[in-house]
Amino acid sequence: MVGAYTGATVADVAPVVGRGDVNQVYVVRTGDGARYVVRSHERAELDRYHKEAWAIEHAGAAGVLVAPVLATGQVGQRAWMLQPFLRGTPGDELGPGEREQAWRGIGTQMRRIHAVPVDGFGETVSDLAAGSEASWHKYLAYNLGELTASDPLLSLGLLDRAAQAHLRGLFEHLATRPVRLGLCHGDLSLRNVIVRDRSVQVIDWGCAQGHFVPHYDLGVILADSLGEDTVEFAALLDGYGIDPTSFRRDIRFDVLAFGALEAVDKVRWAFDRNRARLPALAGRLAAALRASGIGHQPASKAAPGT
Repeated sequence: MVGAYTGATVADVAPVVGRGDVNQVYVVRTGDGARYVVRSHERAELDRYHKEAWAIEHAGAAGVLVAPVLATGQVGQRAWMLQPFLRGTPGDELGPGEREQAWRGIGTQMRRIHAVPVDGFGETVSDLAAGSEASWHKYLAYNLGELTASDPLLSLGLLDRAAQAHLRGLFEHLATRPVRLGLCHGDLSLRNVIVRDRSVQVIDWGCAQGHFVPHYDLGVILADSLGEDTVEFAALLDGYGIDPTSFRRDIRFDVLAFGALEAVDKVRWAFDRNRARLPALAGRLAAALRASGIGHQPASKAAPGT
């Protein structure tokens, strides 16, 4: 792949271990000393690579530091994506004294990402480039409509009636919010940035989507990476340009409501399509319920095949 794209002789191919939850990742060095990253997965991943290429191109045009997608393709049953190698230190390898500044840089880059306009809600190129608000309303209506007496999450012990009623109130609140969609990275964290000369470069755009800004990315960060009262989260808000008081007064409630909606929707997806994922996603749902002030403690009934 690299040889065909560059016309150069390939000198070395090295797998990158522990840096790809979904893809196989390789660093390829050519005879002239240039280095490239190749990501590979099963053929169905090609659509996601096209989405990543769209997001990276538009984010780069907005001033986000990225590795451009040089080419995508398919060989046999494998899809692949080619990018230049970014020099620097992976964010999760930074020392404790460097992480606060890295999160400030992530906040700056996140603001630029969110400035990229999208035409719709969702995770595909068609959603981003030619969608509409209708996808958001359909998504929300589906999750509201599932909160019934026959909701399988009740029988699984993942919700009780009080938690279900609380969720209904949160989702009905979201239905009243004005739609402000923008490009979201979907997985901003130290492990998805490369820091070089104090500049933060953003990688791994597989979770990019059109969603509410800044709420969705903030919710992912709070769920997966940072506590709300940490100096790193304060640095993130500072880099973005959000006053902490304004966050608590104007944004926090909606961020947590979106987090609960996302967690419930993913559990329903797992129940319908991939029961092996239920235990992990049930744990995320429990955390989202607690963060939203919902006191129910889900029972541990979400085993595969339930």
